[in-house]
Amino acid sequence: LNGRSNGFFLLRFSSTEPGFFTVSVSKMGKGKVTHFRIQHKPCTNQYVVGGLQNPVTYKSISALIEG
Repeated sequence: LNGRSNGFFLLRFSSTEPGFFTVSVSKMGKGKVTHFRIQHKPCTNQYVVGGLQNPVTYKSISALIEG
């Protein structure tokens, strides 16, 4: 993702935690990539970012990306 335009993202299944997704987002102005782990709660429209300390819930992956 390095060298991509600001906001370019990649969504994939987490390689370390089954049932989770990882979103990697390009931050062009800062020249780095930020990673977010997302928990999907099965049988719901809930995608949680931030873990136990500061959880933020979204109703879809699209809402999370746009948010």
